[in-house]
Amino acid sequence: MRDVTRIDGAALKRFRIERDLTQAQLAASALVSIATVSRLENGGERAHIGTVIRLINALGIGIHEIIRLPHLNTQATPSLKERIPVSESTNTSRQNQGDS
Repeated sequence: MRDVTRIDGAALKRFRIERDLTQAQLAASALVSIATVSRLENGGERAHIGTVIRLINALGIGIHEIIRLPHLNTQATPSLKERIPVSESTNTSRQNQGDS
């Protein structure tokens, strides 16, 4: 099985346009076909991880900016501190253990 990931095609297109690149220019820079760039921008969500890496390198962006992770909702996910409250007495006892 090949490693594939979901791409946010609208984000890919937005970053390409922001950099004033044509699909052909991005494809040449990323060493992929124009058809691949077009397919990804127009809703063909799945791409091999190697293709994704070449595209993000060509655009100078982070992988998190075009990867689609629908199962994660970072706004609804509480931070670790919010999920596991640590009382003041727990912190004090931990500090005292380190003093031994």
